[in-house]
Amino acid sequence: MNLSIKNKLFLSHFFLIIFLLLGLSYKHYKNSIDSCVKNITTFHENSSASLVTYCSLAISGENYGNLQLPSFINELSSNKKLLYLKVIGKSDFSSRF
Repeated sequence: MNLSIKNKLFLSHFFLIIFLLLGLSYKHYKNSIDSCVKNITTFHENSSASLVTYCSLAISGENYGNLQLPSFINELSSNKKLLYLKVIGKSDFSSRF
């Protein structure tokens, strides 16, 4: 198959443009997904900051009774989107003086 120079230039530029469009479309898709995940993560981190602070203070002072208070449990159960809460921590409280 003998192609003229005009046809070869057209095909090479056509494939270059298709390649660039596909590459830029993929990059835009990936950036938009990354941005969406970052925004959702930031929102949830900011909205749970008070809960994390409250639990952190209870764990660091070995005051686990605060986590079992009815007011705290009622506050947690009022949030219908909260499915479960798992609290794990290491206390920095020491009984040695």
